[in-house]
Amino acid sequence: LSLVGSEMCIRDRLLTIGSWHKMDNCEFYLLYSGGYDSTVLLYDFIDKLPNKLTVIHIVTQYNQEETKAAREIIELVKDKILNYIELEMPVYKTEIEYIPYRNAQFILRALSTLTIKAGCAIILLGLIRVEEPFPDCTQYWLKTMEKLVQVENPHIGLEAPYINNTKDEIYTVGCKFKVPLRNTFSCNFPVDGAECGECGNCKWKAKHKYPNYFRVIEGGKNNV
Repeated sequence: LSLVGSEMCIRDRLLTIGSWHKMDNCEFYLLYSGGYDSTVLLYDFIDKLPNKLTVIHIVTQYNQEETKAAREIIELVKDKILNYIELEMPVYKTEIEYIPYRNAQFILRALSTLTIKAGCAIILLGLIRVEEPFPDCTQYWLKTMEKLVQVENPHIGLEAPYINNTKDEIYTVGCKFKVPLRNTFSCNFPVDGAECGECGNCKWKAKHKYPNYFRVIEGGKNNV
């Protein structure tokens, strides 16, 4: 497996963009949802950048379950990160899996709060390659968003190390780092605090780890 944007990508960015020439002269922030993809990213870069990551979780109204999962994971790795920050934001769920402008809002919300003291900062995002036409899971979106951010601060970079990788490919990385899949929460339509079992993320999770644990969908109803 060849992952795009791993440690070498970060070093390349530091070497080629302005003052980003030293790892020690850069701050690293990871936008963390509590879902599987960003949890793999968290474990991956804790390994690459031990005690250098500031993890930022955006608390929303529509998915408190993600926040609960995020807190549980952070408790497991708190001695390996630099800091953990929670920021609230009024983002509401839609009836479809894609929430327009959500990731853009998350990035801008985080940047509006941060005080960057080093020569540069890199924001790590858990975006992946998906079959659905999600605009914010493309290189075009990432680079366009970065240009917007750099209008105000040219020393901030956006990196999505897995944006060219599928969820199955990322799963192999998660297995390498023993990421606790059961503790993550990626459901798009939680029901009474539980995973729905119907959305794409639930079906993927059931297939990869706990096929007998999740509800089986029959006739439009959830059956244990």
